[in-house]
Amino acid sequence: MTSAGLDAAPAPENVAHAVLVHEARALARLADKFAQNHMAMQRAVNVTRAARGKLVMVGVGKSGLIARKIASTLTSLGTPAFFLHPVEALHGDIGVVQPGHDVVMALSYSGESPELLTFMRLPQVQQCVRVVMSANPNGRLVALGDIWLDCGCSIEVPEATSGPFSTSLSEAWPDIPAPTTSTTTMLALGDAFSMALTHAKGIQCNTFFANHPGGNLGQVLPLQHRLS
Repeated sequence: MTSAGLDAAPAPENVAHAVLVHEARALARLADKFAQNHMAMQRAVNVTRAARGKLVMVGVGKSGLIARKIASTLTSLGTPAFFLHPVEALHGDIGVVQPGHDVVMALSYSGESPELLTFMRLPQVQQCVRVVMSANPNGRLVALGDIWLDCGCSIEVPEATSGPFSTSLSEAWPDIPAPTTSTTTMLALGDAFSMALTHAKGIQCNTFFANHPGGNLGQVLPLQHRLS
């Protein structure tokens, strides 16, 4: 880049601020349109609460990292959940899925991740209730699920019925469409699901306290318990 180009480029701190503003607006839009997710969230909570097995979280790339975090949150709150990598599932790990007992939740913002599509077509997965978190209503992943949680928050062109699903306008810095806003909204919707499920199951803070004896929370929670 020339010196003139560098002079015209925004300052790094302005980029940082723009990213925060973009992601905050995306979360506000996600909350504003929750009416669209209301019934799907209710169904997802109910089927997971009623499941005789566990919740299997699946995703690849950055969506996979979000899936891991949701599984970790739920486990700490007393709901059996774990992360399964879809590629490893094709190499034997699918054996941990209990057909007819587990609930599978698959995360893909575009709804077109090839590894996830292959995983969702496995017979063991087809016999489970399948919850899909995606921003693409026309994606093949949504068609492979029973329940769709819409994590879209921008103008991802959901009206398009053909061609690739572009997420560049969704991300916090469109010049470089690295997963930023998309993963933030997926994480927020995953947190919403986790706390809604925990509330529906009647799980209290003492369960979280028992499962989290370490770190700062392990010191703060006992004090709060004594003061309550």
